[in-house]
Amino acid sequence: MKATKAQIKQRVELVLKLRILGASFAEIRTFADETDPDSGRPWKVSSRQLWRYVHASDKLLGKSLEKDREKLVNLHLGMRQAMYARAMEGGDYRSALAILKDIDTLLGLYPDSLHELSKKLEMMKSQLEKLGGDKKSLTGHRPLAGAAQGANGSDHAGGKLPAVAGTIPRAAPD
Repeated sequence: MKATKAQIKQRVELVLKLRILGASFAEIRTFADETDPDSGRPWKVSSRQLWRYVHASDKLLGKSLEKDREKLVNLHLGMRQAMYARAMEGGDYRSALAILKDIDTLLGLYPDSLHELSKKLEMMKSQLEKLGGDKKSLTGHRPLAGAAQGANGSDHAGGKLPAVAGTIPRAAPD
């Protein structure tokens, strides 16, 4: 007998709960094959139909999740504050401290670790190398004439930098 739309909706919601709890497809299959009159199990569906339930549960999860980053951060902060309050009520100071640290990390109050900064630096270096010698792509402007070479076309001979158009000459320090 074919399942009604209400039964399919109930099954998709049950599969979603199982997926959120970390169930594998094999565990979902076992759940679907178990007898439970309250949920109408066993469902007696093929693996293909069970995969359809899994995909429908993924879509349902996507619709239910908050897309606005600010709202999502605020929601998670509220959840953590509630956990912090429960930990303090129970005298679980170690958990309370861990929750506070997690809140601070979420808010970006801790500086990046040296390892993370090194990774960011390497990523920036590789991006610059991909850009190659195209200095225009870095600044949006071409280099000024004479800035890279001296007036006679040679590189900075004698350790002196060439004059750049539009700069004010300064007196040499004493």
